[in-house]
Amino acid sequence: MTTKATPSQLRMTAKYRPRMRTVLLALNLIVLALPVAGLYFFRIFENQLVRETESELISQGALIGAFVKAGFKAAGDDAAALGVPIDIAPPRSEHGPYTPIMPERDLARDEILPPRPAPVAASVDADLVAAKVGRALSDVFLDAQKVTMSGLRLLDQRGTVIGGRGDLGLSFAHLPEVQGALLGKYTSVLRRRISDRPAPALSSISRGQFLHLFVAYPIVHEQRLLGVAYLSRTPDNSLRRLYAARERVLLGGAGILALTLLLGYVTSRTIAQPITALIDRSRRMSAGDLTALEPLAHAGTRELAELSDSFSDMSQSLHQRARYVRDFATHVSHEFKTPLTSIRGAAELMAEHADTMPADARARFARNILEDTDRLRSLVERLHELARAEHATSLAGTSDIGAALARVQDEQATASFQITLNRRDGIHALIPEESFEIVTTNLIANAIQGGATTMEITVASAGGHAEITLTDNGSGIDPAHREHIFEPLFTTRRGNGGTGLGLGIVRSILETYRGSIVLSPGDQGATFIVPGESLEDDQPTP
Repeated sequence: MTTKATPSQLRMTAKYRPRMRTVLLALNLIVLALPVAGLYFFRIFENQLVRETESELISQGALIGAFVKAGFKAAGDDAAALGVPIDIAPPRSEHGPYTPIMPERDLARDEILPPRPAPVAASVDADLVAAKVGRALSDVFLDAQKVTMSGLRLLDQRGTVIGGRGDLGLSFAHLPEVQGALLGKYTSVLRRRISDRPAPALSSISRGQFLHLFVAYPIVHEQRLLGVAYLSRTPDNSLRRLYAARERVLLGGAGILALTLLLGYVTSRTIAQPITALIDRSRRMSAGDLTALEPLAHAGTRELAELSDSFSDMSQSLHQRARYVRDFATHVSHEFKTPLTSIRGAAELMAEHADTMPADARARFARNILEDTDRLRSLVERLHELARAEHATSLAGTSDIGAALARVQDEQATASFQITLNRRDGIHALIPEESFEIVTTNLIANAIQGGATTMEITVASAGGHAEITLTDNGSGIDPAHREHIFEPLFTTRRGNGGTGLGLGIVRSILETYRGSIVLSPGDQGATFIVPGESLEDDQPTP
């Protein structure tokens, strides 16, 4: 058994249910962000390797500078006179006596320079003291280079190589990074690297291994430039580093896969499954399964929930309409069958006994044929009125209740049927006057068929709304029939010319204009009430 949600639960569910365009936009943005995030992560990771390499070269340069300063102090008689004076303010640091140098290079914004040019011949000979210090430290540097894997050239105050792996006596003073260091400024650049080995295919996605980082670290002592530590190194291969951290990479890949599966589930849950369920319900409806009329329990997005509700309402309406048409066709065929059978029987008798039938019998049969013909004509006219009432379009406009009831009183009141009207001016109904008169006329006809001789029509007003009460003194309506009196073709007065369509026409017209009608309980006669939802009172309530 299916439990239907209450209106408050449905409103709360609709409040938090996303729209389809929101779900699609979110999914598209996430799908778009996944490769972008991957590329961004890879670039950040690669840039971090460059910065780590620069930080290592800075540390090596600082250590080399300390060795060089110690060497100058040991080699010269007057350490204060050594080196070249530079015009640069001593660094100010928020770290107290410490003056750290932070990595500067960034793959996202820095220009990649061409490969490093070859050194040139020096215009002057190297400083003697600096050359002596360089020769003394060369073996130490070369031994350390086996571990650090860094290229090292120790330059004097003019940019001439005085120590390192090679290029002794040549000058790097024409390079921009060395020029900055000769002014006492730490300088680093990124250059393209030319490798003498072919790169593996997978390396094509990384920029890091095709770069060479050059650091020119000035060796300064008391505002005098003693030399430059010119170091270089290729950043670590990002693929090799990722392979070293493959467990974490696999974990991240698993997370992305899980997110992708989650997106697929969300898409299926919010869009694909509800649409598939609606298709299945439409097929079940076509097969006559009445359980397919209920709305979807899980509609996903707001649009699909509205579509499901509209589909359910339409399905129920079509089912009710189909049942109504089926029952109506059955009743109509029965109503037509009785008078047609009577007409046919009378006609056959008159045809068979035309010569021997007495005149009074012939007149009686002819009278029966005319009566049944009038009954069929009345039935057809009422069916036409019912069809117009059920398919009428609600039109704008109002009618004056008092004036309309007065016209009905003048037209319908006779010597044998009296109408008492308790009217009140200034009350209007949101229904055209012609339709309102059809409603009251059918109610009067229903009262006359019930044997009524009087009807009292009262228009009352309360709270700015009015209601109409029509009470007759006829035979009334059996309590067992009260639930069926508004059903088309239901009548207990066929012997008095009743068609069972009058009250159905009344209800259909009132419902077209958002009104209603109810049968008030009572022991004598019949009392119908038209509530005041569709009535307006122009006068203030006394």
